[in-house]
Amino acid sequence: MIKKATLALTLLVMTLAGCEEEPAETGEEITRAVKTHLVTKTEVSTLRRFPSVLEPAELSTLSFEVGGALQEVELSIGQLVNKGDILVRLDPTALEIQLENAQAAVAAAEAEFNNSAKALERQTQLLERGSVTQVAVDTAQTD
Repeated sequence: MIKKATLALTLLVMTLAGCEEEPAETGEEITRAVKTHLVTKTEVSTLRRFPSVLEPAELSTLSFEVGGALQEVELSIGQLVNKGDILVRLDPTALEIQLENAQAAVAAAEAEFNNSAKALERQTQLLERGSVTQVAVDTAQTD
């Protein structure tokens, strides 16, 4: 019974749908509404990530004859360099301290040499007078 009622209702709806009135043709065109959208230029940026490790085709290792802190780097990636170009500068403070220490060591050695030379001269004079032995003179000469 439900099937017959559903069938009858379906036929009734289809019949009413087919009875729709068509507008009378008057020779005028029918204006229909049109939806519009303004297209603007947008910035398109796509961020892509590729997990990898970049390595240069050629690698130059820089080293120094002396140790120290870098003071200035005059080198950029991809820069072409020629022989004799200054690439980096070391902080001269450590080298200046080493120079001062070396100069002080030279001055101390010269003072010790002068003292030993005078001691040798005194020991030689005392040997001539017979006040010291030859061993004392040899020791002074070794010093």
